[in-house]
Amino acid sequence: MEVTLSVLATPPLPVLEQIFITSSNRTALWDQKRLPGLRCRSYERAEQLQCSLDHECECLPAESQVVCKCKDDEIMNTYQSIDNVLPATREQVRFLAHPRHGVMTKINQDVSAEIIVNVKEAIDDSITEVTDDICTIENTHLVGCYQCSKGATTAVKCTSTFQAVTAEIECGEDSFTVPCSPSGQISQLAFLMENARVQMQCTVKCGSRVNFFEVTGILKYVHKLHGNPMVYVQQKHNKTSEFRWPDVNHIVDIYLQWYKSLLCTVAVVALALLLTYMYVTTACGRIMRFFLCIIARILACVWKTVQCMSSFLVRRVCLSSNGTMKEKGLEKLL
Repeated sequence: MEVTLSVLATPPLPVLEQIFITSSNRTALWDQKRLPGLRCRSYERAEQLQCSLDHECECLPAESQVVCKCKDDEIMNTYQSIDNVLPATREQVRFLAHPRHGVMTKINQDVSAEIIVNVKEAIDDSITEVTDDICTIENTHLVGCYQCSKGATTAVKCTSTFQAVTAEIECGEDSFTVPCSPSGQISQLAFLMENARVQMQCTVKCGSRVNFFEVTGILKYVHKLHGNPMVYVQQKHNKTSEFRWPDVNHIVDIYLQWYKSLLCTVAVVALALLLTYMYVTTACGRIMRFFLCIIARILACVWKTVQCMSSFLVRRVCLSSNGTMKEKGLEKLL
């Protein structure tokens, strides 16, 4: 018996037809809609300048001369974009730099294989085994960005009942195949979403029974303006923009969801300010009266103390003068 792997097929992904541009030490993704002005078949021909020049120019007569406007490729701007420089991640595909082959593509799922079995002996009996297992996946959370090239990912743990099998997952228009085992196998699922709030009902089956699980999450909006900002205000007829607006519906939903809390907070703050103002305006008079009463009592106590001390001194002086007069009278009598 001979077993031959005849076909190892990758899924029909349009991103696999990607064009790359490379320098001495960096490789980046090139826009397929743009063709470079200088085209060389190989690196050796480029060194010998055996290349073809395909430029796009618009020429108009201007009196005694001709004015031409040619398209500028701006190749270096491609390397300034972080999303284009390898390693780069796209939906279900990751592009990596390879030392010998230039670019290597890594696909985690949906790779199919075709095996040919040659049997030279005569076959008397054939046994067909059908596996009818039950696979389950718990609800999971989606993490990533929407309206971006990287997309969003989620980790699912597929658990089978009897043995290790391959399960089929369907989430709307997206389909996946993941391994399952009684102990559980963890796989990564990638999605390209257009909205921020995600709530998908998915199915998983590895036999006749279908089980359901839910994928939910709130994705981030990621958009960066790379390069010189003056580029976006320059007048160029061939300038294209990849700007994408955020999910306005999600922003409005969040606002409508929390507007009650916002109104309650504003009302509480306004009430606190009003009570503070009323307390301050009425408390100032009370505080002034309180301090004036204390000062008046202190002055009254001081005045009483002065009166007592003065009366005491007067009595003392009077007593001393009376004693002196009595002594003089006794001396005269003697």
